Amino acid sequence: MPLMGCCLTYQASRSADAAGKADFDLNATRQLLNALAHLQNGKTDPRRLMPGWDGPEQRALPMADIAQRLLADDVAGAFERVRPKQAHYQQLRQALAEYRAMEQASVAFFPARDEALRQGGVMRM
Repeated sequence: MPLMGCCLTYQASRSADAAGKADFDLNATRQLLNALAHLQNGKTDPRRLMPGWDGPEQRALPMADIAQRLLADDVAGAFERVRPKQAHYQQLRQALAEYRAMEQASVAFFPARDEALRQGGVMRM
């Protein structure tokens, strides 16, 4: 099966030739390490946006620990290992969860109208 760029899905990779399987594996590994690095250090390097940034340096991923977790099929554990532990990060996660819950519970939007709804008017659907 020929490799179609970088977009070979897992299902398609199962029937790919050896080169296609290797390409899928390398791409998936890169994506996993990129996601772990973003989780641990943030997606944006603040020094690129603010040259005078005085925050902590980006840390290298704990590769030995991550490798052990992945060998044990513990992908969730690899993410948990690099997830920030600071209180402000936990507060942001909680606020995001609350926002998503509000979004799920919100009322449906009214359909678009050609004229404004006036006080005492009736909305017909």
